[in-house]
Amino acid sequence: MDEVKYEIIPVSAIIVGCVGVIFFGGATILDLSLNIRTILENTNGALLIEIFGVFFGCLFLLSLYLILYCQKIIIADEYISIKRIKKTYSLRYSEITYFYEGSGNINTGNETKQLSFPAYEHWNGKNKKAAFRFLITKLEKNNVTPKISMKGIIPHLKGFKYL
Repeated sequence: MDEVKYEIIPVSAIIVGCVGVIFFGGATILDLSLNIRTILENTNGALLIEIFGVFFGCLFLLSLYLILYCQKIIIADEYISIKRIKKTYSLRYSEITYFYEGSGNINTGNETKQLSFPAYEHWNGKNKKAAFRFLITKLEKNNVTPKISMKGIIPHLKGFKYL
C-alpha cells in the first residue's frame, strides 16, 4: 500500500519572519549605530536608546526564530513530522495523546515527546485542506480530539535526543 504523504510549507510564517528580520534587524543596527556617541558618553537619552535597541533586537530574534521554527510539515499514513533546517522530528499517531491549537500554533504529543508547528491558517499548498482533514481523521481514529487551549501557545520540542 502506498503511503499517503502531504508536505505543507508555512510560507506566510516564513514571509512574516523575513520581513521582521529585515525591519527589526535594520532598526536595531540603525538605532545603535546612529546613536553610538550618545551611548558611549552616557548622556540623558542613552538609557532610552539602549532600551529601544534591546527591544528591536528581541523582535529581530523572534522574527529569526519564526523563520527557523518550521520549514516543512509532513503528514503521512503512520506519522506526523516537522522538518527544521537540518533535522526532522517525527511522532507516530499511536504516540499522540493530545492535540492543542492556540494562537496560531499547534502542540501535539504525549507525556515524553512534543512537536510544535504553525497552525492550519499558516499552511500553504494546494492540498492543505486535505492534509488537515487527513491529520484530524488519523487523530480521531486514535481517540485524540483537537482542543483549542492556552497550552498551544508556546512552541517547543520536547523529548527528542539532540545529536
